[in-house]
Amino acid sequence: MGDSGEKRQWLSHSDAKLGRVNLLKSHLEDVANLAFEYASAFGAQEEAKLAGLLHDLGKYGCLFQKRLQGEASI
Repeated sequence: MGDSGEKRQWLSHSDAKLGRVNLLKSHLEDVANLAFEYASAFGAQEEAKLAGLLHDLGKYGCLFQKRLQGEASI
């Protein structure tokens, strides 16, 4: 997905056998929102939200994406 202008879909998890994928952006936003809610008990909502957004940042790497698509092993 290079110069063709297609928007790349970055994956968070994949269950290729069942044809299911989880998009990374949605996963990070979901985790950030949950972390924000849980951290409200001790006043660290913003810090928890940021940690949730960043916790899987490494999954934006091409090698990891290939692994999720069954094109590489790590």
